[in-house]
Amino acid sequence: MAHRDLTTGAAFILHAETQVIDADQAARRLAALPKPVLCTALASDNAILLRCEQITDPALREQHRKAVSIALKMHCGAIRAMNAGGSRNPKVLVYGYLDSVVVPLSVLEMWFHEYRILPRAMAVRSGTGIARAKGASAVVDFGQGEIDTDDDSEKTSWGEA
Repeated sequence: MAHRDLTTGAAFILHAETQVIDADQAARRLAALPKPVLCTALASDNAILLRCEQITDPALREQHRKAVSIALKMHCGAIRAMNAGGSRNPKVLVYGYLDSVVVPLSVLEMWFHEYRILPRAMAVRSGTGIARAKGASAVVDFGQGEIDTDDDSEKTSWGEA
């Protein structure tokens, strides 16, 4: 999200609805959507505005398939290379907007197949001290255009030190 300082991320509004919902409700609704979906998001006041719709157009589905193939080769391939000799399904510390989670690489691969998020910026780097303490061998940062790719061991912008 651009302008991370403009919103707390505590509230979400799904397009075509006027009801403000919390992060858990938004996650449940997004999980229930038929996949793959194309989502656009932006920060507005104290909410994150999301617009997600199923990708049904054959040309757009093919474009999504190609984007997934590229992402899997580039990003997931880099993560596997960082974990050479380790698990075939290494754990990854994923930083998103105001939150982080450790997931197996297979979950990240599934995410690429199911969601296309615009605008998006993504950086992959080797595990930091925080990542290794959480059992992850790599770090993935999702953002909107401005990602700090320094391999610093301490990420404080997500509330971790």
